[in-house]
Amino acid sequence: MNSAELLPYALLGSERRAPSHETLQQATAGLIGSAGRPENTAELLLTAASVATSAERAARRLSAFTADPLDEALAETRPVCTGVIASRLDQVLESERAGVRREFFTLLDAAGMRVPHDRVPAVLNVLRGDAEIRTAAGGSLGRRAEWLARLNPGWNFVHASAETLDEAAWETGARAARERYLELLRDREPPRARTLLQEAWPRESADVRASLLEVLRVRLSADDEPFLESLLQDRARSVREVAATLLALAPSGTFAARMRSLLQPLVVFVPKKGFLGSPQLTVELPVEYSAEMRLAGIESKPDAAHKEFGERSWLLIQLLRWVPPSVWSQEYRLKPADLLRLAEKTDHAATLRAGWGHAARLHRDPLWCEALLDSIPFGTPHYMETLSCVPRTVHEELIWQRLNAPLNADRVSEVCLLARALSPPWSAPITRSMLQWARSAVERIQPCRVVWELPHWGSAMDPFADPRIETGWPEKALELPASRNAIEKFVETVRFRREMIEEFRR
Repeated sequence: MNSAELLPYALLGSERRAPSHETLQQATAGLIGSAGRPENTAELLLTAASVATSAERAARRLSAFTADPLDEALAETRPVCTGVIASRLDQVLESERAGVRREFFTLLDAAGMRVPHDRVPAVLNVLRGDAEIRTAAGGSLGRRAEWLARLNPGWNFVHASAETLDEAAWETGARAARERYLELLRDREPPRARTLLQEAWPRESADVRASLLEVLRVRLSADDEPFLESLLQDRARSVREVAATLLALAPSGTFAARMRSLLQPLVVFVPKKGFLGSPQLTVELPVEYSAEMRLAGIESKPDAAHKEFGERSWLLIQLLRWVPPSVWSQEYRLKPADLLRLAEKTDHAATLRAGWGHAARLHRDPLWCEALLDSIPFGTPHYMETLSCVPRTVHEELIWQRLNAPLNADRVSEVCLLARALSPPWSAPITRSMLQWARSAVERIQPCRVVWELPHWGSAMDPFADPRIETGWPEKALELPASRNAIEKFVETVRFRREMIEEFRR
C-alpha cells in the first residue's frame, strides 16, 4: 500500500474507516521491523502512513526491511558517574561557558568515570564543535560513544579509539573529514597514511596539499623525510613551507644539520681574547642564492611578513629559522640572553632576532622565547606566540609587574591581554591579586574594558582562593547595566565551578 492509499484511513481514523489489522500487517511487513511494529491497529496505521509518506517525499522507493542487526557495543571499562555528577553534566551541557565544559570533562576523566549512556548523544553533539573539550574528555565518553560514532558521520572524531575507520570519508568526504580521517589513520598506521597521501597528491590543489601535509606532524619520523625532501621543490610555496617545517622538526635532525652547515661561515662566535678582550659574533649575509639553498627549499624573495628585510637578510633569516636555537647555546656554551646581547653589537641584530625568533617559536624553546620576549612589540601575534612558549612562572611575573605598576589605560589593556593568555587554572595568589586589581580598575578607570574579561576570568580563576569573591565590587560598576550583568555572570560562574569541584571531591 502506498501513501495515497493509507492517508485517507489515517485522516479519518481507524475506527471510522481502515483496512483490517491483518491487511496492515501484511502491507507493512517488509517496511517495518517486527520489533518496531505496533500491535494496536491505530498506531500501526499511523506508522505505516508516516513511513510511506516520508519515503515518497524523499523520492525513495520503499524496499523490504533487511537491515542487519548491529554489533553490540564493547563492554565498558569505567564506572558510570554518580547521579550528582550526571545532574551537573546536564547543567554543563546547557551552559555556554566553554571553559567550564573543558574543566568538567577534565575532572570526569581524571576521576576515571564515564558519561551515562543516555547522555552520550547530547555530549557528542557538544564535543563535535570543540577540539579542546574533546581532548579534555579523554576516555570519559566510554565505549558506547565509539559504537554510536559508527552510526553518525558527524561523530567520527570518536574513532580515534574505535575499532574501524570509514574509508569513505577519505574518498568522498569534505576537506575537514578527509583531514580527520588521515590524522586518525596516521596515529594508527603512519606508513599507510603517508602512502595514501602520496597516492592522492597529484589530484589535490595547492591549499589542500598543504593542509593534508600538516597531518604528518603526527608521529613524524625519519621514514617521512624522503617524501618531505621531494616536496621542497613543489610548485606551491605553501607546500614548500610546510615540508621545510616538518623536516626541521624531524627527530633525525638531518635537515637542521644541513642548514647549520650553510650557516657555518656566516655566523661565527669569536671567544674572548686576552685579559681585556670580550667575546663577539661576526655576521655575514649570504652573497648569493646558491643551488644548495634552492634545493633546501629556501625562498629567494621575502614574503609579505618580512618585506622590511632585503633579499640577503631574508636568506639568513630562513637558514636560522630551521636550526633549533638550542644548537647555538650548546655549541657556544652561552645562555640565549648572552647571545642576544652579542647580536645587538653586530650590524645585523634585527636579522638575527628575526631568525632566532622563528626558530624559538617553531621548536617551542622556553629559554630562548623568554630571552626574546622583550625585543618583540607587546601584543603582536609574534609576541603572543612567543609568550605561549615561556615558563608559566615567567608569564605570571609579567602580570605581577603590571599589577604593581601605576594604573592607567595602557596598563589595563596589557593586564587584560596577558591574563587572557594565561592558561587555566590560575593559582590562588594570582587569583587574589587579579581580583583586588580588577575591583580597583573598575572603580578608577575603564570599567567596561575590565568587565569584558570577567567571563574568561571566571572560568580560569581558583574558585576557592577568595571567599569574598562575590563582594567588594564598587558601586560605579554596579550602576551600569552591562557591567552589573557581567559581574553577576562572573560570580555565577565561580560559584558553579566551586560546587562542581566539591562534587568531584566527595
